[in-house]
Amino acid sequence: YIVITVEQLNELRDQNKDIVGFRQDGGVQGTGKYKRHVLVCAGTGCTSSGSLKIADELEKEIKEKGLAEDVCVIRTGCTDFVH
Repeated sequence: YIVITVEQLNELRDQNKDIVGFRQDGGVQGTGKYKRHVLVCAGTGCTSSGSLKIADELEKEIKEKGLAEDVCVIRTGCTDFVH
């Protein structure tokens, strides 16, 4: 386990405000570095169904289309039961 202090967490937040800023303003577009965020589940059930490959392909396509400065693919934890 890695243990860090509240001060270290605050420093990390401040260093990455351009990336995570959109979360602090209630998700208002244009407040962070990226215009769009694509969330891809990286939970156990989804990864066993190929979600990480999908995320990789999305990132590849985003880069090839010249959208890497505007669109960010974020691998998330599980958000619900797999249906």
